[in-house]
Amino acid sequence: MICLSSAEIDSLISEDLSYGDLTTRTLGFGSRFGRVRFFARGGMTVCCTEEAKLIFERLGAEATILAATGTLLQDGGALIEARGSATA
Repeated sequence: MICLSSAEIDSLISEDLSYGDLTTRTLGFGSRFGRVRFFARGGMTVCCTEEAKLIFERLGAEATILAATGTLLQDGGALIEARGSATA
């Protein structure tokens, strides 16, 4: 199993958010509470939900893994959920 280091996770975040979240900033709802949930689009073997949780947490959200790496999911199965400010 491949595990990303803290530095690699920080690099991914920096690469993706170098200009900030333009949608959240433009619409002005960054301080509002938000929740996001990811689902499988077809049968799959889950991968990297642990890293996704670390990314959400680094951005200030609270995340819960609903299916760990290696789990077999059917179409529509829940992967991960995160909660926090929309900015996070």
